[in-house]
Amino acid sequence: MTDLLDLAGANPWQTRSRSVVYDNGRMQLLEDAVVQPDGAPGSYAYLQLPWPVVAIVPVANDGCVHLVRQWRYAWGRNSWEIPAGHGEPDEDPLTGAQRELAEEVGLQADTWESLGTGFSSAAIDARYHLFLARGLSLATTDARRDGAEEDLIARAVPLDMAIAAALDGRIVTVFHCRLLRAARRLGCSVDLHERKYTTIRKIARRLPPVTLQADETLPHLIGRLTADPWRGGPP
Repeated sequence: MTDLLDLAGANPWQTRSRSVVYDNGRMQLLEDAVVQPDGAPGSYAYLQLPWPVVAIVPVANDGCVHLVRQWRYAWGRNSWEIPAGHGEPDEDPLTGAQRELAEEVGLQADTWESLGTGFSSAAIDARYHLFLARGLSLATTDARRDGAEEDLIARAVPLDMAIAAALDGRIVTVFHCRLLRAARRLGCSVDLHERKYTTIRKIARRLPPVTLQADETLPHLIGRLTADPWRGGPP
């Protein structure tokens, strides 16, 4: 069967020269003189990060996800996000993710699951390593935040609420929005319908025996009972 998403193929770009426009030790701004796929000369500017970037969706047993809020200087606004950051020299991605979770949220996880790797933009040469963290507990290591993160706030919210915030614009980091939805597809969310029917079952156990009326459906019965749960007096 033919792969409809085949990635094979020759590179249609030619690199003539490369200039380092800016380098602060943590990122480089590069500008290449190139020949474009159409054969015309051009230039291509992009950022290059020397170490991988990690992002974590930490989901607790109660279905809550831990988010962080900090002021994003370039955007001029506060931003709610999942814990994330760049790796350190000679640090593998999982170790970096574990360190970031401890630094930003003060937690550690028993279970780490890779959600894959990827890139965030054609203008940034940096590979993102994405993780789902479960079995959360307080971190036992003494992790300290960077000075630029002194204003960071950590908060646990229901995963469904976080996804709603991603859809209505309160969470604006696109990569993080996709990760939250991926976590829900993996079954990390506590099912709100299950919560509702668990509550109904608890009510039902406290009710006297009832009889389904003629042509009455189960939803009608539930509505009738919950509208006047003590119609026959408390048991």
